[in-house]
Amino acid sequence: MHYSKKILNNGLRIITAPIKDAQSATFLIMADTGSKYESKEESGLAHFIEHVLFKGTKNRPSSFHITQELDSIGSHYNAFTSQEYTGYYAKTAPEFFDTAIQVISDLYLNPLFDANEIEKEKGVIIEELRMYRDMPQQQVQDVFMNLLYGDTPAGRPIIGSEETIRSFSHEHFVNYFEKKYNPHSTIITVVGNFDEKEVIHKIEELFSAQTSKDKASKESVVEKQSTPAVAIFEKETDQTHIVLGFRTYGISNTENTILKMLSGILSAGMSSRLFMKLREEMGACYYDHATNDVYTDHGVFQIAAGVDAKRLNEIITVLMSE
Repeated sequence: MHYSKKILNNGLRIITAPIKDAQSATFLIMADTGSKYESKEESGLAHFIEHVLFKGTKNRPSSFHITQELDSIGSHYNAFTSQEYTGYYAKTAPEFFDTAIQVISDLYLNPLFDANEIEKEKGVIIEELRMYRDMPQQQVQDVFMNLLYGDTPAGRPIIGSEETIRSFSHEHFVNYFEKKYNPHSTIITVVGNFDEKEVIHKIEELFSAQTSKDKASKESVVEKQSTPAVAIFEKETDQTHIVLGFRTYGISNTENTILKMLSGILSAGMSSRLFMKLREEMGACYYDHATNDVYTDHGVFQIAAGVDAKRLNEIITVLMSE
């Protein structure tokens, strides 16, 4: 695939990858901000901002104005927040692509941060948090990350806590946004069927006036573990969900290629070791998977499975053996 990279004078990075025969095009803005860029008091704020940007802009003053415009062109659009980045995107047919660019850019450049909308959205996010707590496969991941990294940004849930969510004010949003959402911390990626020169010119028109600031920073992860550790979270469920893992490497380490192969040997496909052992031979679980999750300065290899609580010790023995 051909791709090009351009950096504007204010530090904004643009990556374009045109695909002439594609039936669609995607516009993605990603900012270097997420749960690792938060203080303990700010926990969940990056994710909350992702929600609030869809609540209105100076040009589109309500969520309906934003979503109706994108829905009217059949766009697939959404946003996401991780530990290390937050993204906003829209995918459309080529003939409607300019609208997608205009709307997603407007979210990033001109958010309203309406105080009334923020208060209403607190209820939405608290229910999202409670939903995840009712999903054991999700909850066990938060328990696992807290075991690894404790009360640090890497160990806290991306969504925050009910306490922090309720505590955020209009000023929290404005101050955090002004610090973290800036050209040096932002990359725009465009892929699909589009006119490359035209799109780059459009992005320059929209973003060149944005003021350059220092790149957002985050707390470095410090690995402290010296002995095996276990964390148990008890809740009445029909299954016991287990994660077995160990510390690996940051994203630039070449050993990650080997770890990716190992995860495939363990759980990629129905002929993988874990599938054959746990499901086909033992009939002990429905899902199992092994992954090597990588971040900028650390990594975690993990094996996860949902099993009958009565067979937990048996399953742990098998996982350790593999």
